[in-house]
Amino acid sequence: MSDSENCLICQAPAHGVHFQVNSCRACAAFFRRSALIADSYKCRRATKNCVMLKDSKNNCRYCRYQKCLEVGMKNNQVERDTSSKRIQSEEPSTSTPSSSTPSNEAPSAEKPPPKFIFDKNKMVYDVKPLIGQLTELMNGAPTPVPDTIGIRPTAMQRLQYAFRAFHGGSKETVKDVDKLDMTKTMDAFEEMVLKIARWAMVCEEFVGLEWKDKWLVFKHLWSLFYTIERVYKTIDVLGYDTSDSRLVIDDQSAVNLETLTYDIPDVTETTKNNIVNLFKPHTDMFMKNLIVPMKQLRMTEYEVVYLLAQIMWSVKSCPGVSEQAGQIGEKYLDQISNEMHNYYVYELRLENYAARLTKLMKIQSEVEKQALYKKDLITVASVFDIFSCDIYESDLL
Repeated sequence: MSDSENCLICQAPAHGVHFQVNSCRACAAFFRRSALIADSYKCRRATKNCVMLKDSKNNCRYCRYQKCLEVGMKNNQVERDTSSKRIQSEEPSTSTPSSSTPSNEAPSAEKPPPKFIFDKNKMVYDVKPLIGQLTELMNGAPTPVPDTIGIRPTAMQRLQYAFRAFHGGSKETVKDVDKLDMTKTMDAFEEMVLKIARWAMVCEEFVGLEWKDKWLVFKHLWSLFYTIERVYKTIDVLGYDTSDSRLVIDDQSAVNLETLTYDIPDVTETTKNNIVNLFKPHTDMFMKNLIVPMKQLRMTEYEVVYLLAQIMWSVKSCPGVSEQAGQIGEKYLDQISNEMHNYYVYELRLENYAARLTKLMKIQSEVEKQALYKKDLITVASVFDIFSCDIYESDLL
């Protein structure tokens, strides 16, 4: 085969002309995906001259993309939209991006770079690709909910249906692990945040918000949702024993919070111990003030969904949220409160449910308090160079 029949990026057999350059399917698909997120790429060897190897799963993404540009790859539509879309991916609270055209090219076989690295006590995680995915998802179509024999589902029914997408894992599949694998944890984190966005997109009122309000509501919601859902999943899988200090991390693993240690690549034991000690007070408070009360209350799925909806729309006093969005939230809360009343009275047969509802609201207050406490811990740790994480400095929080 002549050179002209080879991919100009990696020298694999070419599949034709893609983006005005003779290239293989994998490199064409890589260029299409990379055009809007290439700013996040970093050279793996810090040399910016890595050799592109045929059929390699470990090619440097930065150098591969630069090679695409060097040989003349060009997509006029991508070029017109790239500048504005990059800004929107990095700062989603300022404008609304348009959805990119899905690729029909075969996916690249390259191995993705690490989710994060530790550098001088700092966890470096590039949040921009995740924000880009969230931006596209929340500006796309609403999450569909089926009608039952033509009957339109209520607000709570829609949320409850969407919440069942989080069901996964069981006593048979979830195994105890000695250490928290941070690489797997970050994978689970990204998957969970995207699921939360899909859950929110089942709510018609959320879908209809202006982009700035939509992003602020989601920022207010996701970390609190994450916490409550994980505790509920823990109870669902492991039961109501208040002396059990395990927490389900993902659909495959649970860790003991009292003996928690971390498995972090290329990090010394001293740093790992410092991180454990840093979060120990928060972990103890998490067990005592959140996990135990939720186990004692034995919340139903409907109550959990109601609590999450309460958190989602309690945004009237959130900085930056418009007055209109606040009013939409107040109206929505009134609607689901009526549904909750009917649930307690007609389904659970509770004539006086005030005490139970009060306990639910205490859980909401507690999870909000713990989120602030954790953020304060990160701030103090960063000031004293014990530990820092750039997620807490990003537009995701």
